[in-house]
Amino acid sequence: MRAVGALVASLALFAGAAQAVNFPDLSGVDPSEALPVTTSKKTLSVPFKSVLRAGAGSASLSATSQAQALFVTVQVGTPPVDVNVLLDTGSPTFWINSALCKTAGCSKTVGKYNPSSSSTASLSTSVLQRKYGDGTSVTCSIYNDNLSIAGVSIPKQPVCVATALDFPNTSGLEGLIGLGPPHQTDPAEVFSYMRSSFPESKVSFYYNRQVAAVEKGVILDNAGEVTFGVPNAARYTGSFNWLPIDPTADHWTVPFTATKVDGSSVRPTSAAIVDTGTTLVYLDSVSFALVNSKMRGLNAGGVYQVDCANVKSFPPITFTLGGVDFTLTWDKQFFVLKNQYCISIFSTIPGFPTLFGAGFIRQFYTSFDYANSTIGFAKLAGDDPTINIPGVGPSGGSGGSGGSGKNSATGMIAGGSIAAAMAGTAFSVFAGAFTL
Repeated sequence: MRAVGALVASLALFAGAAQAVNFPDLSGVDPSEALPVTTSKKTLSVPFKSVLRAGAGSASLSATSQAQALFVTVQVGTPPVDVNVLLDTGSPTFWINSALCKTAGCSKTVGKYNPSSSSTASLSTSVLQRKYGDGTSVTCSIYNDNLSIAGVSIPKQPVCVATALDFPNTSGLEGLIGLGPPHQTDPAEVFSYMRSSFPESKVSFYYNRQVAAVEKGVILDNAGEVTFGVPNAARYTGSFNWLPIDPTADHWTVPFTATKVDGSSVRPTSAAIVDTGTTLVYLDSVSFALVNSKMRGLNAGGVYQVDCANVKSFPPITFTLGGVDFTLTWDKQFFVLKNQYCISIFSTIPGFPTLFGAGFIRQFYTSFDYANSTIGFAKLAGDDPTINIPGVGPSGGSGGSGGSGKNSATGMIAGGSIAAAMAGTAFSVFAGAFTL
């Protein structure tokens, strides 16, 4: 995020226009409305199912998602109160709505937690104010109270309890757990307090590859798994590639030194931020020009549509991050929108930082290591799911090639029709935020 003292919030690209998206309303949405963009006709060696598990030095939680941003339910206080929180690697503050919050924005979320009703809550002297790039602002008082993650308790966890909230439009988020890097200090951060309950200060992300909807308002249950502590060995194979982060950057930033496609190579113009709160991969202009020259994406107001009939002919794309090559095969370079259109996971915005969001992160088992200031990527366990390509049909991932010509049912659309096709689509995008 490009902002002085930046934190992270969300922007969206709706119908080809950049505008703010607010925290999604997680209530009243039927998960069956979600449109899976992949199906698994193979049997995954590690089938995904709902998880609430603690043991062996870790705690794992199933996550819901919107625009591929992950949400989990944790418990705060004694007796414990359920709180639905967004997991954000771009900001450090852990805040929740509460019964103490009396402004108009507070009524848009549940606000069930009341520190006066918790026998383990104690008031600190700190008061924080946070303002996010979508216009959301929070004023909160820091309390120390129990935080429970899948039954594992972190005692005396500082939590910023909201006394005033401003949600610009929609509502629903009950809080946010900031998982910023270790040098982005905050009086209400979680990572350093994990050491009292977990042997490793890591948070690891696994995405359910069988679903990846980005339709606006679609909430997916069991969209992934988030593990606090020791990474879940059942979700990856082999060893992690651990990349050191830039100790001077405000975010989880790693060196980005090469983009290679089909025998051509360019040197990126900036380092890469790895951000769980971003849907797409936002490349510098030089890298994007090379990538898109092979994919032939058509700009649809900030996202790029590609011809579904040609996706299987896309050459592998390799990014060199922290001296390690990471390659995305054709099946990992796009997603399917509304079961009709193929959309590149890559985009670019002039003056925007380079962001490797969920489009990249979901292709690996990704772990953020607070103690060692590194990000780890490991090969996912299980088979790649079968992809339903509109107008083409099911196709196995990673090994396919070929596919040519224009598909009359799902070929490229042009002009104003692109914006119409993108209407109602939600992309979570890196945005500026700052401390007031």
